[in-house]
Amino acid sequence: MQRLQSFIAIALLIVPFAPIGQTAIPEADVEAVLEQMTPEERVGQLFLVTFYGSDTTETSEIGRLISDYHVGGVVLLEENNNFLSGPGDLLDEQILALTTNLQDRAVPSEESEAVYIPLLIGIELDGGSYSILAANSEKLTPLPSSMAIGATWNPDNALRAGEIAGEELAALGINMMIGPYADVTDDDQIDTPGNQDVATFGGDAFWVSEMTEAYITGAHIGSNGRMLVVPRHFPGFGGADRPVTDEIPIVPRTEDQLAQTDLQPFFRVTGQAVDPLAAADGLLTGHVRYRGFQGDNARQPSPPISLDSQALGVLLQLEDIAVWHDSGGLIISDSLGEGGVKRFYDYVPGERFRNREIALDAFDAGNDMLYLSSFGPNQPAATQTDTIIDTIEYFVDQYKQNPAFRERTDEAVRRILTKKLELYGDFDPQLVETNPVGLDELAPRTDEFTLPVASSAVSLLAPASPEGITTPERDQQIVIFTDTRTASLCDSCPATPIIPRDRLQAALLRSYGPDAAGIISLADINSFTFDQLRNFLDFVPVPLPEDEPTPQPSDLELALDVADWVIFVMLDNDSASGSVVSDFLAEPPTPNGTQYVVMAMGPPYYLDSTEVSKLTAYYGLYDSSEPFVTVAARTLFAPETAVGSSPVTVPGIDYSIQEVVQPDPSRVIKLTVSRDEDFITPQPQTATPQAELPIDIGDTIFIRAGTIQDRNGNPVPDGTPVDFVFNYVTDGRREVIPDTTENGIAQIEFTKEFAGSIVVTAESPPAANSDSVRITEDTLEIVQPTPQITEEPDPTDTPEPTPEPAQQTPTPAAVDQEPDPPARSVSITDFVVALTGVSGIALAIFFITASTQTVNDALLVSLPAMIGGLIGYNYYALFLYRSDLWNRVFQQLSASSAAWAGAFVGFVVIRLLVFVAERQSTRRRRSGRGEGR
Repeated sequence: MQRLQSFIAIALLIVPFAPIGQTAIPEADVEAVLEQMTPEERVGQLFLVTFYGSDTTETSEIGRLISDYHVGGVVLLEENNNFLSGPGDLLDEQILALTTNLQDRAVPSEESEAVYIPLLIGIELDGGSYSILAANSEKLTPLPSSMAIGATWNPDNALRAGEIAGEELAALGINMMIGPYADVTDDDQIDTPGNQDVATFGGDAFWVSEMTEAYITGAHIGSNGRMLVVPRHFPGFGGADRPVTDEIPIVPRTEDQLAQTDLQPFFRVTGQAVDPLAAADGLLTGHVRYRGFQGDNARQPSPPISLDSQALGVLLQLEDIAVWHDSGGLIISDSLGEGGVKRFYDYVPGERFRNREIALDAFDAGNDMLYLSSFGPNQPAATQTDTIIDTIEYFVDQYKQNPAFRERTDEAVRRILTKKLELYGDFDPQLVETNPVGLDELAPRTDEFTLPVASSAVSLLAPASPEGITTPERDQQIVIFTDTRTASLCDSCPATPIIPRDRLQAALLRSYGPDAAGIISLADINSFTFDQLRNFLDFVPVPLPEDEPTPQPSDLELALDVADWVIFVMLDNDSASGSVVSDFLAEPPTPNGTQYVVMAMGPPYYLDSTEVSKLTAYYGLYDSSEPFVTVAARTLFAPETAVGSSPVTVPGIDYSIQEVVQPDPSRVIKLTVSRDEDFITPQPQTATPQAELPIDIGDTIFIRAGTIQDRNGNPVPDGTPVDFVFNYVTDGRREVIPDTTENGIAQIEFTKEFAGSIVVTAESPPAANSDSVRITEDTLEIVQPTPQITEEPDPTDTPEPTPEPAQQTPTPAAVDQEPDPPARSVSITDFVVALTGVSGIALAIFFITASTQTVNDALLVSLPAMIGGLIGYNYYALFLYRSDLWNRVFQQLSASSAAWAGAFVGFVVIRLLVFVAERQSTRRRRSGRGEGR
């Protein structure tokens, strides 16, 4: 009994630490806080500000904004010199000290009557500060870029990336991440200045939605619910042709077009979010204009969405967004100090900055929080704080004088307070400064996560197949050119190369040098920078006097004269040397027979088809961190290991993402049949069928098509059209029943209403070849199509992630086999409902028993009920024998009902055992008395 009680105690101690979603905050709690706040405190919560330097004392600029003007949050940026470390300081410790000091400033002094409201402390994700911090940190993981994750086509990688980011940022005292990018990269804009580099997950709305949803879920899990996740740039920035730092872009999109593509990822993480963990806490509105937005004038662009009440109002009324916003979702403006915003308001350096008008327009448009970065004239370090204070004071005046403004402010502040209470449960300074993970517990997960993702992401862009690609051999000369542009944490911090000149060389020697495979040696490799190559290509010989000696050739020239291989480690075309690869390939200064390889460490779309045709191999890596360079080295010698596929269109190889995600016409669509609760799958046969299913008039069956795969071997996006074609052999009729896919599968219901032969096939253009379901008088069988040789080439140049047998000659399965059942998800909601029910049952048993018996007796019968409930829940969650029956019978309450049933069984079993034990005890007592006589 003591062992049993010990086990129960341990189990009950573990249960409270199970991850849970954010708890709903009672409206009364929010109102109680709001009632205590002054107009100044309420207005201050609307502002998300930035500051310069790392001074957070009470008299500092940020100290004044927090203590005196009660701003709602702060965003840390490396360009603002927020990450200044002293001599010997560790970056991670400096950031934690910075965030702690910022939260301390929000605690009112003893003589102050202000209400304590914790700060939101944010950081920008992909394409922002996080990447630079990780490169300079001893604790943070160099997470893959979003595009690299997209190239794996596996949402689990996005989930894990979000989980790591959430855990690490929470340990640093950061409670808001601005990101990930939920933008869908437009094919027409990939080579414009407005492209978002590798910060997006890809160019297909469905897959961007999958990745965004997974990332947000992971961030909430990793931070243990202590992170607000704000994806950007609502309603979509993928079609922008210029950066907003220069000018607000104009995109030709109608409202319907936005809903079909750009808005899909935002819908997925707002009103369509099934799991609370997958729901975004806020949306960052992008500064973008749309031509033909509401269809009234196709030539007249809308005002910027983030600054116009009519345009943003239309979007906020869309069903999925409206439901989410009404439930407390935050709308946050993008930075109101961007160059494009200033240009839209006709700001001229030296003249008045229209800060009040900009902020008021953004607030009236529907933004709940206003992000003020570089918010001032073009000398922001000297004037931004004064501009922010002037804006806040103007808003306070509006609050006191304008009832409509006051009502709108209180509505926004309620949302902000609710989100902050969801983070901490209570506004307690000690609770706020207690992070869910200690800094000492952090360690980079480079080998555990980033390196495997890099291996899954690397893509062979050209040629179409790794077969026939040559690789460097012993004693061949390799010349490496690397784009070594630099980045720094602050103005006074040393600038370091994003990719050092010799990083690929070092990776090659580690894997294939004298101490490894022994294929190459240090003498075989020469490494140079893109800048050196640019200077070499631009050099114009000058005639020398006859008495002048001929200058010696440079090391670079000597290396190229004997080069067998030239490898380019390329980022993008943004820098002065960015186009050097194209210039080199136009007229290569190398011997005939030299082979060229490009490692695209950034986006893969900067080379045209002529340039690609001159390459031995063209690889996409999508990320510049060290693990990806390591994978690049391995791939150079093992092209077959490049199993990823580009998530964006690559014009230079005729690779269209919209074609790639269509059903693969070279694959046969598999058909299966189920009836009632017993899933029956006659195996397709090319000869005499061996498996038949009896079927009579009035019988109902379900015909399933799939899993239908795209040209990369992944399940096609949800909503892909599928036509089930019924050919009635007896009377020659043809009937088409349309359906759409979910998880790559489409399914219809069919009832046999009369005798006669029917042949059922499925089509999902451009895939037109499928198995046949042949229904005769009283039987059903599945037959594969006759093998055919298809002459149509694959229009993509991307290899399959995993080599598969040719689909043109399918062979029958040897044995009947049931397909995998549809995946069941045990959500956090299931866990909470199940645990609540089991706890209620156990407590009810305890109190009822304790009212008539001892406390020990009550514990004896209630604890087994708790154990039984947990066993029942795990029985369902682990897919144990026949657990699918619960799903079919109870559906959404499957996990909960299994747990409750387990609790009841546990109670019944212990009652039976107690009853038997008492009977035996009574018999022994009677027997003892009989012997005594």
